[in-house]
Amino acid sequence: NPIFSILTAITIHDCRNCQVLPRLGKLPSLKTLCLSNMVAVSTIDDQFCGRDTVSRVRDFVRFRGERSASNTSVAFRTLETLTLKSLLSLEEWIGMKELDFPHLEKLNISDCPKLTALPKISFLDNLKKLEISFCSSLKSFPNEGLPISLQDLVITDCPVLKEQCHKDKGEDWRKLVLVPNVWIDYQLISQNEGEKNDKPTTTPSNPRSFLSNIILKYFRHKADSITSKLVESVLSAEAKTGNEKVPGSPLRVPGSALRMPDTPFRVPPSPSRFSMSPQINRIGSVHLNMSQVIKATQNFSPSLTIGEGGFGTLYKALLQDGQVVVIKRAKKEHISTLHAEFSSEVELLAKIEHKNIVRLLGYVEEGNEQILITENVPNGTLREHLDEKQIIHRDVKSSNIFLTESMRAKVAGFGFARVGPTEDGETHILTKVKGTAGYLDPEYLRTYQLTLKSDVYSFGILIIEIISGRRPVDPRKPVDERVTVRWAFKNYNEGNVIGLLDPLMNEVVDAQILSKMFSLAFQCAAPTQRDRPNMKEVGEQLWKIRMSYLKSVRRN
Repeated sequence: NPIFSILTAITIHDCRNCQVLPRLGKLPSLKTLCLSNMVAVSTIDDQFCGRDTVSRVRDFVRFRGERSASNTSVAFRTLETLTLKSLLSLEEWIGMKELDFPHLEKLNISDCPKLTALPKISFLDNLKKLEISFCSSLKSFPNEGLPISLQDLVITDCPVLKEQCHKDKGEDWRKLVLVPNVWIDYQLISQNEGEKNDKPTTTPSNPRSFLSNIILKYFRHKADSITSKLVESVLSAEAKTGNEKVPGSPLRVPGSALRMPDTPFRVPPSPSRFSMSPQINRIGSVHLNMSQVIKATQNFSPSLTIGEGGFGTLYKALLQDGQVVVIKRAKKEHISTLHAEFSSEVELLAKIEHKNIVRLLGYVEEGNEQILITENVPNGTLREHLDEKQIIHRDVKSSNIFLTESMRAKVAGFGFARVGPTEDGETHILTKVKGTAGYLDPEYLRTYQLTLKSDVYSFGILIIEIISGRRPVDPRKPVDERVTVRWAFKNYNEGNVIGLLDPLMNEVVDAQILSKMFSLAFQCAAPTQRDRPNMKEVGEQLWKIRMSYLKSVRRN
């Protein structure tokens, strides 16, 4: 039934005799799913994900490390919110694969008293909020830990799980270290000393409303002990070497070896770790430790990547005080061989202050990490401006096209737009599906591979919509007419081109011109991208059809 392909939200409530959950995992547009009061359901398994026995066997033999976005067995590929509530008989949740739920942001599990364990969820790269309440038998979190993207963890009336999360005696405490906000029984838990604070007036569902004080306190406590040891070792070394020059500690401040900066981000001038380097003493210098770098880059999120070079990867980062900087992270495999380059860049940039040279604001060298912090230059590289940028709109549809007084079309709605492939040899962008049902490129929907021809498909659907006057998907029509492109193609093949014309169109149109327009539309809306023309070819064909139309008008 085509109607299911456009459903975005489903609630199944109070189906008390239902023992097996329906096969919902393959619905292509589903974003919100709530299952509540289904008291006879005891297991969530592969059937719920929409996988049959064949696909389960195929998944089993597939190389375990492979994570291909084109995997056709991915379940709930568009789901963002999942709620399981009052599943009183639910004992186990199995069958979740590492590619499932790629866009899940919120998971709420409530009143499932027999559930003893959660499935592996560490691979849910977009999960931001996890709420678990009234699950009295739930023993612990999965051994693999929690997703690194998780911002809010809320645990309510889960006594066994609560004990496991206790700082001193709980085995799950280590799994919570990187979660910024943890609430247990309506109280915010401090990761540093196991303190309990009153629940804030703001709801936990807005993670950006709160400082990530849990992780900050934890690392600040660590930093204090490390700092004191470093200062003691440096003072001891200076005492032993007399007048010999010793590289200064990056944590020391001139004038007071023991004084720490007032904030974790802004510091007075500090000496470089390299003996030949001058102080970075310019206004706006920044000093971060690794935990603050991780927070500012959202754990080096690929979405914040702005470039990559021989030294490493560039990330756009937002500091706690609102300043935007660029963080350059060295490639781990090159740390030992690029140590001289790292030292050289710090030494050189620390000496130079020039309006045409990117300013070095700070650096970090901890363990196997080498980090440079520079000013943000927002307009990108010269190469980017020299290259022709191709824009993929991703949401071409009639409601995103506006008409001026002279009926000139103007395209709007660029909220989903992406810059097309920029590197030589690149044919597509791998990204989550965005767009509107009916206009979406089926190959993009299936493989997550976005190309310029994804917009070509949408344009083909738009041509059919303009000529026929029908919406791309219309549930009010008979079953065989609900998906307009299928209905139009069937009639076109049967030679009934005139029957496809919008009945409200008063103008007499030559059948040959109409046939050429539908032929072009069907080329654009071909199921596979390789069978579609590019947009330049589409424009050329439209121009030829226009010329033919003007000639037919003059003849008549």
